[in-house]
Amino acid sequence: MKLFISHSWANKTQAQRLVDELRSFGASPWVDTRDLMPGQPIQEVIDKVIYEHDAILLLWSSDAAASDGVEAEMETATRLGKMVIPLKLDSTPMADDRFSSLKGIKSISFQDFEGGLGRLKMVLLYYMGTRFEMNLEEGFQHMNEFISALEASDYMVRKRNIKETGSEDDKDFWVSKIREVHAKSYERMMELQQIGNELQAFLSVKINELSENLNNRQRCLEILAELRAHRYAGRAGMPQFIEHVEKICASFESHSPDQRIAVYRQQLETQCEESIAFIKKCLGWLLGEMLDQTYSNVRYFYLRSADHLEMLNHPDARRIHPLIDRLADDLLRYIQTPGGIIDNKLYGILGYTDDATLIHSMLIALAHEELIDLEAIQTDWQRINAGAETAWLMLDASLKTRMEEEIAAYYSGLVEVFFPERVQARQWADVQRGHEQIWQAKLEGLRGDLLYGNTSW
Repeated sequence: MKLFISHSWANKTQAQRLVDELRSFGASPWVDTRDLMPGQPIQEVIDKVIYEHDAILLLWSSDAAASDGVEAEMETATRLGKMVIPLKLDSTPMADDRFSSLKGIKSISFQDFEGGLGRLKMVLLYYMGTRFEMNLEEGFQHMNEFISALEASDYMVRKRNIKETGSEDDKDFWVSKIREVHAKSYERMMELQQIGNELQAFLSVKINELSENLNNRQRCLEILAELRAHRYAGRAGMPQFIEHVEKICASFESHSPDQRIAVYRQQLETQCEESIAFIKKCLGWLLGEMLDQTYSNVRYFYLRSADHLEMLNHPDARRIHPLIDRLADDLLRYIQTPGGIIDNKLYGILGYTDDATLIHSMLIALAHEELIDLEAIQTDWQRINAGAETAWLMLDASLKTRMEEEIAAYYSGLVEVFFPERVQARQWADVQRGHEQIWQAKLEGLRGDLLYGNTSW
């Protein structure tokens, strides 16, 4: 869940502490001290970030009430219809005319940070469950009732001093109430945990099966049917997995190579323009103009991959050798199959770095096999390398290493299929696994969601 932290600079310590806790919880908080870069227009960037995030966590205090920055952020959140969750650091009322949008919103007390954090996590779990259509309202309702009972009893103990002045009936009532709601909420949460464990085990098996069958339309359709038929198909992250597999199955639809390449080229052009415009907007046009050559190289790296793919799919190229014919088919399937070790949804144009790298690498490999002549292609390989280097620098270095390993294993297996005389010590099964390995990278995003908790259960 993507969260924006709104706060006064006077409350920077509490804000950073909250960010650290939320990251360990699996949320994605945005805070200006870490995520706002020097040279960026502050309010313009913050407005865009608020638009892209799911909820605003407002650290409310006397300092926040006096902050022009907090006021501007609340105005943006109100205009965009964003949910605001106030976290009260002190007893400052939320009735100020400057913050009229906060009137009537239920807040969470953060005067006791640990207690407030526990309540906030339960609230976020509820909203994450709603977002992923988890159908867990009953369980979270019990937990909310438990939290409310704790808050009420805390009020009675602290404000009314019930231990000394309250009646025995009052004391017995709150003890009984807390025990009752705790038992209900604990039982329900254990139930939900069991459902989550079952789903995680099931999806782990299905992802492995998909990894081995991304080129097998019939098996992909069978896996889709199994996902839809599961008794918890409507819970947890299942709708997202089902949607992803539906896209995989749709990628088998019969389109001509020219149509597939045209779609790929259009995606690259659109993402390049949007990404470059955003960078220039954030850094300022003056600084952006200084980077024009870098932008040009990056754009060339991506768009030239579409040209190379088009060249490999030309009938004359396919007739040169069966290896090129098979490779051209594989590359067409690869660009059309959703997913990858780099998530297009999160990275924009950078999400196509694995596709472009694979295509360029295959062209170089074919030249090494003396099946094509690189000099005849008229590609500026220095610009390709410069663009690739820039693109990979903006990504995790481990992703580049992983992609290089996948490409090497894939091409090694592919060559040995078409040149069996080169197979010596390696077993045929190893050759096949090497060829299929590149397809397993297509499901890295889903596998990461499952293993590392990016999908809420």
